[in-house]
Amino acid sequence: MGSALGKISEEQPRYDVVRTSDGYEVRAYEPCCVIETTYDPSEREEQGKSFMRLAKYIGVLSKPKNARDEKIAMTAPVFMTPDASEAAAAAKRYVMQFVLPKSK
Repeated sequence: MGSALGKISEEQPRYDVVRTSDGYEVRAYEPCCVIETTYDPSEREEQGKSFMRLAKYIGVLSKPKNARDEKIAMTAPVFMTPDASEAAAAAKRYVMQFVLPKSK
């Protein structure tokens, strides 16, 4: 899991680059299946706990915590966005998502 010299080795969903600016890319990703959890970014440890909650689901560093007890390969990228739901937006929550491999 990870990258070596900027090369990502995990499976990634297909995407088109919509625009580039100042070293950043705006991408349009193909539809994909994700697992997600929400977190409060004002709580210092919440982002890390959210990552580990998703990692446990797919079986990174532990027995998988999903309905099939099945290890799922790590993919890239990990998406983190403001939660658009009305209740979560008022509470300023964020959503963290792992993209599931195409084989799932």
